[in-house]
This record gives sequence, structure tokens and C-alpha cells, in this order.
Amino acid sequence: MPTDPRTFEPTLGPQGDHIHVIARLREEVHGGQPWASAFLGPTARVRHTLAGFRSVALRCPPGALAELEARSEVAALLPDLRVRGLLDRAAERSSVPPLWEEGFTGKGVRLAVLDSGIDRGHPDFEGRLAGLEDFTGCGVRDDVGHGTYVASAAAGSGEASRGRYRGAAPAAAVLVARVLDSHGQGRMSDVMAGLMWAQAREARVVVLALGTEAAGSAGDALCQAVDQVAASGVIVCAAAVGAAGGLVSPATAARALRVYAYDPAGDLPGESGPAPEAGAELAAPGTGVVAARAYGTQAGRPAGEQYVEGSGASAAAAHVAGVCALLLEAVPGVPPELLADALRLGGRAVAGGRRAVSALAALAELRELARHR
Repeated sequence: MPTDPRTFEPTLGPQGDHIHVIARLREEVHGGQPWASAFLGPTARVRHTLAGFRSVALRCPPGALAELEARSEVAALLPDLRVRGLLDRAAERSSVPPLWEEGFTGKGVRLAVLDSGIDRGHPDFEGRLAGLEDFTGCGVRDDVGHGTYVASAAAGSGEASRGRYRGAAPAAAVLVARVLDSHGQGRMSDVMAGLMWAQAREARVVVLALGTEAAGSAGDALCQAVDQVAASGVIVCAAAVGAAGGLVSPATAARALRVYAYDPAGDLPGESGPAPEAGAELAAPGTGVVAARAYGTQAGRPAGEQYVEGSGASAAAAHVAGVCALLLEAVPGVPPELLADALRLGGRAVAGGRRAVSALAALAELRELARHR
């Protein structure tokens, strides 16, 4: 059946209508950029050559879709949907002081934040930025505030607050890929490019505090990329609830650690979807999270000169990512599946059958699971 152009979000640009497409290539095809540019002409451009996912992200006229689909190199066409940061639904930090007291701070673990960049000058990241890359054309400087907030919730040292506002893994090495532009938006392919970059730089944990604007699908291009990266041994923590309260991509990926925010009463604010099988998903507290503010931004309520306060799923996913870094330091070499099992087994039930993450209980479960491997 021919691909329906209406699923590709046509938008108006200086050269007329265009669509964003991810072309999945056949296994025998290598590269992809030369043929794509040649046959689509001057009104099209290759946004990303995603060799690790055997895909090419294109911006082209809607009329080129049929020709693209007919190419022998193309196995499938998928929409390159918009994604945006989920700061409006941030979450409170998971409780991790007992692990800090054991000496675990995430040291030696690389944690990647794929978001709106970072404030490199913030004291809470001094000496721990292990890699920076921009996939938006905006530069890595965070002019939105979301990326800095998320990085801080996961791995901020709290230096500017004398340790008061620390992330869960305050000594982890932080990799930053900018995949959201100055409006806090990007494309699936930008995130996919960031995933490839983080994987190549040996990230052990990735936090995706972003999602599509509409309900997600487990079979979309971004979810397929997340599953592929997770299968290689990378833990991917994804914020689960979007602006409309439903489950969004990439949290719909089968191998993602899907993280909801819950409030002090144990409810999951904003959630409208059906409850999962008990214990199938994770949650972290979701009110009044204070984390680093990027200079010149105000993504949240002011909490002093260098911090802001927010609430929702972005910080929930970030804190769970930080907890994962602590667990990987404590029990090195464990696969993502074992770590996910430990988080679920050690969690307590909250609304909808989700398991609220407890770092201390998860560590006990992980040590036991690792002992019986």
C-alpha cells in the first residue's frame, strides 16, 4: 500500500511545502547520502545520515514521497515527527542518600543527556563534561534551560548550592548532545543522531526527557533506535507522559525504562492511559524539584540565582538515570535487563501499578540478582 503523505506532517517553508522523512535502507545499501541528494533535487536535503540505524533523515517535497518509496534502496519510510522537552511535567529527585553514604556517586559512569544543550559555565558541571555535540545547528549552549535542568537532576554536583541541590549521580561523567532547538523542539532523527553519538562515546546511561507531541507508537523510527541502542547494553530512561497526558515516544520503546512522575499522594498527575501490568513501569516523585538554571533562561520557578524549581516526568526520568549510574558503579557490568528488574523488584507500588524507585532497595535486589547470574 502506498505511503500516505498525510502521516508526515507537511509544513510550509521558503521553498513551499515539505515533509520530514526517515528512510530505512535495505541491508545491502551502504551510506545513503549521495543517492538521496541526487534524485530528490535542490528542494530536498539530507538532515542526518544515520548509519548506525541504517537510515537517512530527509527533508523533501510531499510529491517526492512516491518516488522515494519506489527506490530499490529503501526498505521503509517512517515519519520524522517533532519531539519536545517535557519540563512542564518534571519530577522530584529520587531518594539516594544511603547510596552516597556507601560511597557511590556515579564516578566512572558516563551518563548522556539528549536535550537542549547545557550551560557549560554552571559550577555544578565543572570538570565533568566528557563530551559535547550539537545536532540542531543552534550550538551546545542551552538557551532554553531544559537540558541544563535535566542534566542537573541526573548528575549535578550541587556545587553552587554547597551540595544542597545535588543530582542523583553527582560525580558521573556527563555527555551532552543537543537535539532540541531554541524553541525546545526537534525531530526524531535529531534524537537518533544523538543516540548514535552517545553510544559511540561509551555512554552507559541515556536520559530522554522529551517526547512526541501526540501519542507514541512502539514501532516508530525513534523507538526502533532506542531498542537497538538498549540491546547493545545502554540503559535508556525515557519520560513517559506528554502534554496531553498520554504515553509518548520514545517512552513507548519496548526496551526503554519508562518513567512516570508521581505526587506525594502516590498519584500520577496528568496520566490518562490505561494502567499497565503491575510492576511493568517505573515512577519517581513529581513535585518541587530544584535543579540548575542555565544562564539567561527561566525554565521553571526561580529558586535562587542559579537554580529553578519544576515538577513532572522530565526530572523523574533524569533522577532514575542518575540512580542507574549509581547502581552501575556499585555493581559494574550488569546488563540493562537485570538493572531494570532490580528497580522494579525494589520499588513500592503507586497508582496504576507502577513501581516507585527506591535506590537502596534496588541496590539490594541488584546485588542478589547479580550473585545468581
